[in-house]
Amino acid sequence: MSLSDKHKAFCHEYIKDMNGTQAYIRAGYSEKGARVSASQLLSNPNIQEYLAELVEKQFKKAEVTTEEIIKGIADIARDNCEETQHKLKAWDMLGRYMNIYEKEKQSEAPKIEIKYVGDK
Repeated sequence: MSLSDKHKAFCHEYIKDMNGTQAYIRAGYSEKGARVSASQLLSNPNIQEYLAELVEKQFKKAEVTTEEIIKGIADIARDNCEETQHKLKAWDMLGRYMNIYEKEKQSEAPKIEIKYVGDK
């Protein structure tokens, strides 16, 4: 697998918050067309492979399993606390993990964009 330094930077930025557009910009690319370009990068098999390696390294370093992470996020999403923003983020993370957004794109469902206010 051969990736440029900028592609590797994009991957390292992407795993911080799983936001392709922002990762693209933080990696030093132009803001113009960032969403589309980030999406194209994320569909690149070499990028996907490198991201998988980075995530695996993070899991090993944290000594945490995928099951523990998913359970923890689900617990936050289902918690009866007043922190709506945290619950929305947890549900979003579960949706991303389950590729719900990709399934929606494939079924030609109307596009919904969610913008978070506050914590980044």
